[in-house]
Amino acid sequence: MAALLVGGGGAAICWMPLDDSGAVLWSLRVGFTTLAVVGFAGFFFSLPPKDEVTDHLRVLSKGKHFDQDGFAFLTTVAARNGVAYLEVLFQNQRDCKMIGRVVLQPHSDLFRESGFKAVGFEIPCEAGVFGVARLPIAVPLDKQGCMHYWDVGAGVNFPDGNGGLLRFGRGLMVGRVDAVSPKAQGAQALVTIASLLVLSPSISIPARTNLAMPLDVLADVPDGVKPEIEVLKDLSTATAV
Repeated sequence: MAALLVGGGGAAICWMPLDDSGAVLWSLRVGFTTLAVVGFAGFFFSLPPKDEVTDHLRVLSKGKHFDQDGFAFLTTVAARNGVAYLEVLFQNQRDCKMIGRVVLQPHSDLFRESGFKAVGFEIPCEAGVFGVARLPIAVPLDKQGCMHYWDVGAGVNFPDGNGGLLRFGRGLMVGRVDAVSPKAQGAQALVTIASLLVLSPSISIPARTNLAMPLDVLADVPDGVKPEIEVLKDLSTATAV
């Protein structure tokens, strides 16, 4: 961009009509014009490719979502039928299957009564899919209506290779979830869609988010309410931008 501005401005001045166009002036004309052309070419080729399908998360979050290796996500908390749900809106930016993992560690003692330390999501994603994973959580009465900070980490697995990108917008950087030790693996149940974790996996340089707990929700999760995944858009219904 700088080369385009400098070259364009210099060329505009140097190509102004003058009575005497000496060798020095012609050298400046050629030099500034070349710089402008190179700057324009660099600017044109630096533009990101056009998305092949709609970037729902970028529209929804105005670019404030997280992104790791093409697994994009946004964390929220919502109330449904009197139950609080920790939600992960997710989007597979690639044209291949992936498994996205999200770990959330509250800074407060939000789960003190249950003894859990963190929340883990394991989200299988088809190519290009956009959806939401939900985990019902108990919110103590004294924590309802309050803002809580969480450390955020993510990891991505590609069962069949990482393919190519369908969407090219990038979200915020998020820390990578480090490998869980054998001791930690044996101390907690395998994450299926989402679950509370008794031990927190290590997150390298975690990101941080701030989530508000809803009011007037149950302080205990009712029996039969389970984690769930809902697909909101898949490739068969996705539209190009």
